[in-house]
Amino acid sequence: MSEAVVERPTGARACVFMLAGSRFAVEVGQAREVVVFDGLTPVPLAPPFLMGLANLRGAVMPIVDVGPLLGLPAHEPARQTLGIVLAHGPWAAAAAIDAVLGLEPLGTPSPLGEPARRR
Repeated sequence: MSEAVVERPTGARACVFMLAGSRFAVEVGQAREVVVFDGLTPVPLAPPFLMGLANLRGAVMPIVDVGPLLGLPAHEPARQTLGIVLAHGPWAAAAAIDAVLGLEPLGTPSPLGEPARRR
């Protein structure tokens, strides 16, 4: 069986972060900033992935838990939530994360591991 390869534009960079003990990355063009949110406002009858809403410099920011969507455990509620603000066009939301590891270049294609191929 041949290995799948992820093609990446030359010179692209990614923001690398930890979530439930696993390492993930998002292309910096989609990541706006990393923020510590103090307290979230729950939303009645919201789907389980919506942890709540927070104020980000006067704008209402949804905070989502992407862990279960990736087959990981749910993010534990805390007084403070570290989130990476992601945006696509006019849409923005913060994904709850555990830690930021930094920026890394994405210039070289890399083979997908077995867990990624299954997803």
